[in-house]
Amino acid sequence: MTELDTRVQIVLCSSYVAVATVLKLAHDGAGHQGSDRTLQLLRRRCYWPQMADDVQKYCNQCHRCQIAKKPGIGIGVHQTQGHLLATAPLEIVAMDFIKLEPASDGGEDVLVLKDVFTKWTMAIPTRDQLAMSVTMDPSLQGTSTTSFRPRQVF
Repeated sequence: MTELDTRVQIVLCSSYVAVATVLKLAHDGAGHQGSDRTLQLLRRRCYWPQMADDVQKYCNQCHRCQIAKKPGIGIGVHQTQGHLLATAPLEIVAMDFIKLEPASDGGEDVLVLKDVFTKWTMAIPTRDQLAMSVTMDPSLQGTSTTSFRPRQVF
């Protein structure tokens, strides 16, 4: 028996709801892979007419992928801290908030600290992006500037 003989493939009718559900599971659930990898993953499991076109369209319209992969928008591929020149560890610490997809507890905000010299990075989940919430959060007391004292925070 060959691999093709044992392979099971589900054929979906091209109903919008079924296709949308499968696309969300395959693309979003697999870590927002590109359209080629999403299509490859789907072809191993199912088929519907115009599948390649639907996958391409879904991936191109994925908000998270647009933010993450296009330079100049969000966290795309581009040089970071190029204008910050540190000569020693903890001389300059860059910090910023990022917003992720909501976790099971509803949290989606993360404070990211990065030492410009060593590239050491720390990510801390927070309730929101307000400075007061971060400084008053008891779980963050050990990670504040009492643990390290950078010369400059950017």
